[in-house]
Amino acid sequence: MPRIKILLLIAVLCCALSGCSVSVLDHMTVEEKIAQMMIVFSHDKDIRRLSDLGVGGFHIGLEPNEEAVRTKVHRILRASHIPPLITADLEGCRNPFEEFAIFPSLSTIKTVEEAYTLGTQHGTLLKDLGFTTNLAPVLDREDRIEECRSFNGSAEHIAQVGASYIAGVQSTGVMAVAKHYPGQTLSSDDLHLTSTQETITQDDLLPFFEAINADAKGILVGHQLVTGALDSQGMPASSSPQIVQSLRPYYEGLLITDDLGMQGARDHFESSTALIRASIDAGYDLVIFFGSADEVEQAIQDIAQAVKNNEISEYRLDISVARILATKGLQ
Repeated sequence: MPRIKILLLIAVLCCALSGCSVSVLDHMTVEEKIAQMMIVFSHDKDIRRLSDLGVGGFHIGLEPNEEAVRTKVHRILRASHIPPLITADLEGCRNPFEEFAIFPSLSTIKTVEEAYTLGTQHGTLLKDLGFTTNLAPVLDREDRIEECRSFNGSAEHIAQVGASYIAGVQSTGVMAVAKHYPGQTLSSDDLHLTSTQETITQDDLLPFFEAINADAKGILVGHQLVTGALDSQGMPASSSPQIVQSLRPYYEGLLITDDLGMQGARDHFESSTALIRASIDAGYDLVIFFGSADEVEQAIQDIAQAVKNNEISEYRLDISVARILATKGLQ
């Protein structure tokens, strides 16, 4: 086992035994810091390779049964040197566990009591399966694409039921991540397929700031180009410093991009590395990137070289990695 990984294992063990009197961050290479800022997809063939790179999280999608999920979680944990975030998109009508667990859609939830109950149900299942994080709730005010992913009603109502859902999820020990700040990702074209230009209002922002008040552990940002109450300056929100700056004075939790492999993000950059680097430069703590293992490794190497060339400050990485490790109880 490479020396640096032995040092990391020692540092993690010291954290567990002594409350992190030894800093995990101090023992990480630049490459490992960059990797820790990435959530990747859990393709079976890539788990070992991506774990060896030190990625910060794995996303698990559709699986046929509980045993398959537990087996994958176990493989990920066994292969990882720093415990990764293990994430899911359990929203209701988007349900990766529909083969063995059925839930109502968020669009059917009418009261804060129903929202809290659904949150606890989602959190209980995820906790039992080994997940750390649910990339939910969706707090966009209107879902005109699938018509089921978000809550219905006024901005005030969505803010209330969203906060209640978050409280329910997090009561189980699973982290909730509110998405897709700053809103309007579901109102026109699908960002998986194309980029969109949206006008943001204060009503769009309200549910997200109520999620912050509810102590949501993460805010996930979409790829929409926005004007109005917020201006992303012609960049996708997921790579815009202005969008990060609209949150940071009020929020110390994790700021996370939506999947940077989506066409709505790729349309604006010449390569995966350029896209990931722009999001890191903007101030995001975690970038979700469901590209190939080759693309992940290349991005890590290229961005590490930029740090060594003094094009990116290592201190910038340290701020986010410290926040990630603290969320994991390691810093």
